[in-house]
Amino acid sequence: MAIDAFLPIAKIVLQYPASARVLERYDIDYCCSGGRTLAATCETEGFSVDDVVAAIEDVLEAEEPKACDWDAMSMAALCDQINATHHDYTREAFVHLTPLVAKVLNVHGERHRELSDVQRLFEALAADLLPHLAKEERVLFPSIAAIEADPNHPMARCFAGPLAVMRSEHETVGKLLHDMRIVTRGYQPPPGACTSFRVLYAGLASLAADLHTHIHLENNVLFPRVEARLANAATPASHADV
Repeated sequence: MAIDAFLPIAKIVLQYPASARVLERYDIDYCCSGGRTLAATCETEGFSVDDVVAAIEDVLEAEEPKACDWDAMSMAALCDQINATHHDYTREAFVHLTPLVAKVLNVHGERHRELSDVQRLFEALAADLLPHLAKEERVLFPSIAAIEADPNHPMARCFAGPLAVMRSEHETVGKLLHDMRIVTRGYQPPPGACTSFRVLYAGLASLAADLHTHIHLENNVLFPRVEARLANAATPASHADV
């Protein structure tokens, strides 16, 4: 994906919202000075335009969905894939969006009262998700790998409970995303919204889309495979008891 450095910065960010993270790293103003081209801005600020463009393209390439045959992957590999692809993205999105939510609310909150609800829902999402990700990484995923290696692992006897908890927490996240979509009118910024406002809503939409994929992979691919593994392991034991 080639970025045209002679486009206005605001146009680049609106077309590729993830580019905002790179611009912020270089302290390049894409909001109030978004009419300048990226090339001209880099020249004025003393940055290598090639380095900035390469950094943006790296971020965009990393976000492109990769085709995966989930059924061909081991459960442990699927856990690793979810962690590297979705957990890392979610944490980075919160780091990027948290100050942006506060900035847009501070500047536009008087005229757009819905931004208070956006901040409330965003903070609730972070409060639910970040501990959830940690539990999966520290407990759930290692346990799944252990059960895959040894279906008679002690964790196998009590694994239905943790899976039920994860599914319940996913439902909470789904409700928050539903409410966020309603409050933002489908992540549509108001007419005449500034670049930061537009980047915020685009970032929230990207986060929601990634979370939907993330939760789908766990609820509908990973967890059923774990349950099938446990059921298959239990079958010989049940026959032996007859």
